[in-house]
Amino acid sequence: MLALLDLAGATVTLDALGCQKELARHIRSQQADYVLTVKENQPMLRAALEETFSVEREAQFEGCPHTAHRTVNGGHGRIEIRRGWAVGDPEYLQYVDPEAHWPDLHSLLLVEAERRVGGQVSTETRYFISSHPPEARHLLATVRAHWGIENSLHWVLDVAFREDESRVRTGHAPRNLCLLRRMALNLLRQDTSVQAGVAIRRRKAGRNLAYMEQVLGLA
Repeated sequence: MLALLDLAGATVTLDALGCQKELARHIRSQQADYVLTVKENQPMLRAALEETFSVEREAQFEGCPHTAHRTVNGGHGRIEIRRGWAVGDPEYLQYVDPEAHWPDLHSLLLVEAERRVGGQVSTETRYFISSHPPEARHLLATVRAHWGIENSLHWVLDVAFREDESRVRTGHAPRNLCLLRRMALNLLRQDTSVQAGVAIRRRKAGRNLAYMEQVLGLA
């Protein structure tokens, strides 16, 4: 899919499913930058990031070149605080990626998201790697934009495709279905002949062969 896009000068943000060395190389080959979420599917990388930031936060980043940024947003009785720390020290970059598998790796990012609703406080910690310089303000804004789009996308997929109700768990099937749902969503959004929501257009495509061919560009 990335091969079909003109990515030059763009920043590609991907969740943990897209945190793959091959994808990072492909993105850089198209003169684009990447910001990738690191979770348990990259256990060694994740462990190295956790250790790096644990050590430096305990030492308050003394002697470690870094940048930091904090944002506060609120509304409807909710307060969201995001803190980001970015490190680009060559020694740390080599520590987390000793064999230089991640092309043009320039920064490591820790984002701590705190959510306050009423008297309840929840905190989530996320780790990222990026080809961008270690500028926490820019990286934090990029990550926030990604999750804004992601949350909106998941809401539409759940309403129109019942994605959260799927019980497919075997092999590559969950990933394949995820890609197919997103492809179908993009095709349905491009069609303007039916003035209705995505869920209604999806049902119409399933019952009307002519309309389905129109959505697929076959008509």
